[in-house]
Amino acid sequence: MYSVYCYTDPAWFSAYVDSDRCFYSFAFTDAMPKLNTNNEEVIEYFCKVCEDWIRKFDIDGIRFDVGNEVSHRFLKRIREHLKAVKPDLYLLGEIWHDASQWLQGDEYDSVMNYPLLSGIHDFFLDKTMKKEEFEYMVNRCYTMYMQQNNDVLFNLLDSHDTERLMNRFHDLDKFYQQLAILFTLPGSPCIYYGTEIAMEVLLNASNEKVKGSGEVLFAREFDGDILGANGTLIRRI
Repeated sequence: MYSVYCYTDPAWFSAYVDSDRCFYSFAFTDAMPKLNTNNEEVIEYFCKVCEDWIRKFDIDGIRFDVGNEVSHRFLKRIREHLKAVKPDLYLLGEIWHDASQWLQGDEYDSVMNYPLLSGIHDFFLDKTMKKEEFEYMVNRCYTMYMQQNNDVLFNLLDSHDTERLMNRFHDLDKFYQQLAILFTLPGSPCIYYGTEIAMEVLLNASNEKVKGSGEVLFAREFDGDILGANGTLIRRI
């Protein structure tokens, strides 16, 4: 994928044709050029940007979108730089597959555990799937990494890149069962905003979000009961 975009220093970009002033971009978006993250000036620039956010706003963490498309050199350098500024800064990578090469202790602190999310959803969607297959899936997810990685994996059931949990199942019983699984597995459970009240997106007949409706449906009807039940579930586990 590439787009036409004005640049000042060709070395900043991952690929370009100088005569046409073209370079690769993410998702055909002109304002999102693919930078050469092995370039020293690029590394220094983003180290400074992230440091400014820490010093000015005391942020606690940074999530790297499409975290597998950033060079290892970049990540090692930015980790070293930022941890010197704030040692407990949390560096999270968005990676949808086996991310063991980014979890060697010198790049990300953790990654979003999408393989586990997919496995849990598959079990509750596929009525032919046996409990032994579910057990195999969980074991497969946790044998990809070392134990110290498993203890801090960013476990989730939905996010801005997936269907909401209630939209996928429309079933409070399955909703609670999956939350119970999430809370009892190794790692750091993450609740996507609205999932604490079983929020569901309002869809039209074409399975598209209704314009202007926001994310509301079940939140209106079950707000208090679901929030209280989730609080009880968390406390008991």
